[in-house]
Amino acid sequence: MKNTYTVTSQFTGLSVTGWQETVTEGDKLTFTLSANEGYVLPETIIVKMGGTILTGYTYNQGTGEVIINNVTGEVEVIAEAIKKHTVTTTFSGVSATTEVPQTVLNGKELAFTLQASKGYKLFYYTMKSETSNHLYEVDFLIYEGDKISPIEVKSGNHRQHKSQEVFCEKFSRRVKNKYVIHTKNYAFANGIHFLPVYMVPFF
Repeated sequence: MKNTYTVTSQFTGLSVTGWQETVTEGDKLTFTLSANEGYVLPETIIVKMGGTILTGYTYNQGTGEVIINNVTGEVEVIAEAIKKHTVTTTFSGVSATTEVPQTVLNGKELAFTLQASKGYKLFYYTMKSETSNHLYEVDFLIYEGDKISPIEVKSGNHRQHKSQEVFCEKFSRRVKNKYVIHTKNYAFANGIHFLPVYMVPFF
């Protein structure tokens, strides 16, 4: 008599077709994942069999199909879709010289190039380290009332912003706010506004 095993899941931002809650020992388990609106399929998923992470299965990121052959224990599937953010732009005095992507995946890089329109200038700040030849560069400076606010744009580790720290220490009496634009959610920590890309047109 063959055993019957339960199949459980932990899905985020995903729907599934062909799902079954049990599978007979030795049988093949097949189902297909699809991303919910505002998400894309994950690059990888986790499959456990009998409480142990399984490597001998097939996951096709393009189609979402998952194939698990020769089931020999309880199955658990864990998968989290990747959030897709919409990119909107409102430019004044600048224009993009490269195409601005309409969407960006959570945690991925967003890159494009701006140039000043005729009669305008883009402001950034560069200063040399007092102890080495390293240059500190603040990506953007904006006026807020009678003071200035530095903006750093981060595609990777948004917690590292040494240039902004040095700038604010040097010009502390003239700085109003500090901003870091990144690909994660809004946060306020250590006096810094961490802004997701989609909030840029509104601050």
